[in-house]
Amino acid sequence: VLGVVVLTDYNNKTYTINDVSFDTNPQSTFETKNGKTSFVEYYQQRYNIRIRDAQQPMLLSRAKKRDLRAGGCELMALVPELCRVTGLTDQMRSDFRMMKAMSDHTRLNPDRRIERLNTFNNRLQTCPESADVFKIWQMELDRRLVELPGRMLPQELIFF
Repeated sequence: VLGVVVLTDYNNKTYTINDVSFDTNPQSTFETKNGKTSFVEYYQQRYNIRIRDAQQPMLLSRAKKRDLRAGGCELMALVPELCRVTGLTDQMRSDFRMMKAMSDHTRLNPDRRIERLNTFNNRLQTCPESADVFKIWQMELDRRLVELPGRMLPQELIFF
């Protein structure tokens, strides 16, 4: 878990995990402007989020410089069930086979990309739930992708 980058949905921020605190859990308290409160109470009041596992150890992340300048704490405690792993660890980046497999899915040739976009568009238009959302928003998607004129530029020569 150490070194992993996580995203918290409640504030859409990313944090790098520096440590795990087995001494604290969501029932632990911390100081706020209004006095002491537990993490369970804080997330319920501030974000209307109910923490299910009150015994899970907390993840610790060092605050970024801009957060420190804004008056934030040096270490931030995060509730694991509210974190979503994102990004790649150094170990993952050094695994050639994994990076090759990932590039096969992320670097699509133009024909494959068009096919995937058309499939996604078709799924959006045929799914009843998304059709209802489009009606509420008074929005409609075109069945065809937008075509733009373009040209291929010659490859640049780089001299060292």
